[in-house]
Amino acid sequence: MGTRRLCEIPFICADISTHEGLRTNAPTTSLASVLPEELETTLKAAANISMGSEISEQDIDHIHHLCDQVISIAEYRSQLSEYLRNRMNAIAPNLTVLVGELVGARLISHAGSLTNLAKHPASTVQILGAEKALFRALKTKHDTPKYGLIYHVNKFIIPCSTFSPVS
Repeated sequence: MGTRRLCEIPFICADISTHEGLRTNAPTTSLASVLPEELETTLKAAANISMGSEISEQDIDHIHHLCDQVISIAEYRSQLSEYLRNRMNAIAPNLTVLVGELVGARLISHAGSLTNLAKHPASTVQILGAEKALFRALKTKHDTPKYGLIYHVNKFIIPCSTFSPVS
């Protein structure tokens, strides 16, 4: 992962900014807790040859405050993700295995409840979330949508090891 790719991950970039501070501190600051060693050396080399202007102390304070907020939001997001994973595994484990926690929660939310989702035929579940496009297509006599919320499933193929054999 290069330094360009690394700075596209906001919380890592914020964590680096919090540790490092000014660009002039880059050669002496240890980022071992944040980055692998090879990336740390690459980042320090890039900071040494950087030609940007210096930043005032007031700007550094604002940047540190923003970095703290980004890190806090990233931690909260991971907590919410863990909470959703635990709840979906408890409430709808089969749905979670098939479509994932996030898409499963969206399907349940869109259907109103897990019971209502279970009552829907497969063709309705397939286009759940694309009702507006469906009715527009029916009205204009164009092709109907093929999928709605299930478009966001990123694991269409489930390993066979997760299924138990049928006796």
